[in-house]
Amino acid sequence: MSDTTAGATAGNTAIDLFAEFATNTSAEEAGAWVPYTGDIEFLIARSNNPTYARKLTKLFDRNRQLLNTKGKAAEAKAEEITIDVMAEAILLGWKGTFTWKGQPLPYSKENAKTVLAVKDFRRWVQEKAEDFERFKLVQDEVDAGN
Repeated sequence: MSDTTAGATAGNTAIDLFAEFATNTSAEEAGAWVPYTGDIEFLIARSNNPTYARKLTKLFDRNRQLLNTKGKAAEAKAEEITIDVMAEAILLGWKGTFTWKGQPLPYSKENAKTVLAVKDFRRWVQEKAEDFERFKLVQDEVDAGN
């Protein structure tokens, strides 16, 4: 199979790269609701959206000297920065019956930092934020009936 037909369906050699890769840039930054379980949903923006990139760069630049030491303090600061940036630019909200240690936990940036401090939950959020299928433009149009 030649490079020009790789990935094409039998009898069809044309691939619409726009349909395959175009994303909804406003949804990437504003977020998309991701079901979790029951009535719980999380509003998750795409990783590396402009807000995320700006804030991450700013905080890493501000803390460059410490981060370059490569010790435990540097690791702790890198994790703190990651949590802060994700709370500001990735995990943008939640809804449903959501508790933390048995108590209701309404969405706020500070509460987002609290739940993102749990590494496995943070990993789950990051996986959803990196799933570009969730932000595809053509899929949005199909879902909207266009």
